[in-house]
Amino acid sequence: GVPQWLCLLVGFLMPIGVALFNGLMCEYLNLLPLILTLGTTSILIALGQVLTNGRSILMITDQLFYFATKGVLGVPFPVILLVVVLLVYWYLLSFTKLGRQAYFIGSNPRAALLSGIRVKPIKVLLYLAMGVVTGLASILMIALSGVGYIYHGDNLTLPVLSAVFLGGMSLEGGEGSIWKT
Repeated sequence: GVPQWLCLLVGFLMPIGVALFNGLMCEYLNLLPLILTLGTTSILIALGQVLTNGRSILMITDQLFYFATKGVLGVPFPVILLVVVLLVYWYLLSFTKLGRQAYFIGSNPRAALLSGIRVKPIKVLLYLAMGVVTGLASILMIALSGVGYIYHGDNLTLPVLSAVFLGGMSLEGGEGSIWKT
């Protein structure tokens, strides 16, 4: 009974809110990011189970179907959106002060702090950047599948992590690239 545009807006904004919450909790309360993220995920899945009674919600409409199946010059709209997001994040990481600071923080947060970089706010911004991508991905998943389901993407964690690490991201931080991933 809720308008679809409102559902999609909430589906886009909720990951951004969760990312903000996780970023603030990790950076200002010094909680471990992995543990907090897993805990938040468990809470959200439980909330989703309660709100949906564990069922999928049919979300297929002409607009979503058109977005998922049509494109420009034979290139589907989801691929165009992917390319736009990749270009924006590549530009931000490669050619902006924020990108240089993010790599520096990833390489050595203590040295970044001592050099005058405001480490905590930038890390929260990076959480927010991932929240934006997650919100876009949630809308894409709904458009491609036609349903809202709380376990969408649950089986993608390992392949995504593998792609990132094989693409050159370091566990120590400070390395990696959009194009390698």
